[in-house]
Amino acid sequence: MTLLAATAASGFVTPVIGEDGEPLRTVQLLPAGPIVAKDGRRWLLEDAAGVIASTLASLGSTQMFFDYDHQLVFGAKEGVGGRAPASGWVTALHARDDGIWADVEWTAAAQAQLKAREYRYLSPYFYHEKATGRITRLVNAALVNNPAITSLPAVASEQEADLNPQGTSMKFTEQLAQKLGLPATASEAQILEAVATQTTAAASATATATAALLGPVAKALGLAETAKPEEVTAAATAATAAKADPSKFAPMEVVTTLQAQVKALTDGQATSAAAAAVDAAIEDGKVAPALKDWALGYATTDLDGFKAFAAGAPKVVTPGKEAPRKGAAPDAEPVLTAELQAAARAIGVSNEDILATAKEETV
Repeated sequence: MTLLAATAASGFVTPVIGEDGEPLRTVQLLPAGPIVAKDGRRWLLEDAAGVIASTLASLGSTQMFFDYDHQLVFGAKEGVGGRAPASGWVTALHARDDGIWADVEWTAAAQAQLKAREYRYLSPYFYHEKATGRITRLVNAALVNNPAITSLPAVASEQEADLNPQGTSMKFTEQLAQKLGLPATASEAQILEAVATQTTAAASATATATAALLGPVAKALGLAETAKPEEVTAAATAATAAKADPSKFAPMEVVTTLQAQVKALTDGQATSAAAAAVDAAIEDGKVAPALKDWALGYATTDLDGFKAFAAGAPKVVTPGKEAPRKGAAPDAEPVLTAELQAAARAIGVSNEDILATAKEETV
């Protein structure tokens, strides 16, 4: 079981009064990350949204409030007496990147004391894990004058206050005046006039830059260099859609037809060259007539390879004819040479089929 401890942080250095002397209505209760007290105590806020959810669940239908000097903890004790009047009521809790913030409605009495600077700081009262210091939920907060924790930055006012280089609270109008190069005391009318002047200057600069970029393009399209952007766009679109020069371009269907015709012509030339090479090999006795189909397939696929094969092959028949080998009797049975048998095996033809074909051709 996780052990919890309740702690009154006894005053972050968080002013609750704006520069105009009015009590702030949005204040920071806890900063995100590690928190270190003057006396060395340490806590950790690592899940602002989770702490808020746990706080709201614990409050139920009641409303979180501010008191004075943690009187809820130290003043109003059972059997002792004392009071813990509210100094303000929390209307909303916010989880932000920099911690937990609260919207507060101060009581009339608290507003008077804050304006009189009888109180200046706030201090949250919360539960945390003893072992890790991880904050688990808020109970309430108090107005105090004796801060113990110094790691919390100044809170934001209703005007979204920020910090200036000197570290003091700064109103939105003062920030805007500073950005515009005006004194912090500039009136709203002066700020609005400066904004209008800078806006006009920016628009003029943009127009000048656009003209400088589009001028050469407009001139290339036959327009005046001062042509408007929409006129340049229209001219460029029309130029792109214009009909192409027929002396330089041809329709796609014409190109496709020509490609088909060139391929057919190339294929025909390749077939004719292969047939001529095979006929020459048969005439030279390098290929038997029975192997003509095989030779045509080889030559058509790889003409140079077939020519190399034919040039190195031995003569398997008498060149130019299908006569028996020299010295054989006219009626002698055809005899397959070793080379012819090897060629027959290479194309999957039996010796018997070769002999039968040879007999037919010698009749």
